[in-house]
Amino acid sequence: MTALGIVLMVLGATVILIEAHVPTLGALGGPGVVALTIGAVLAVAGLGGGWALAAVSAVALAGAGIGVV
Repeated sequence: MTALGIVLMVLGATVILIEAHVPTLGALGGPGVVALTIGAVLAVAGLGGGWALAAVSAVALAGAGIGVV
């Protein structure tokens, strides 16, 4: 689960970075934020963190990702 979470986080960050350089009006940014958020939940839960910590990290990353997009 941890490896999948890290891969999703890297993929999400890459898609958000592409969105910053190619104006697709959110077509890439939205799924990038979703992938980043799900990846954070899987990575934190896979590393032994509780679900409360996973939820807090997901909300924080989703807020930051939406702010960037």
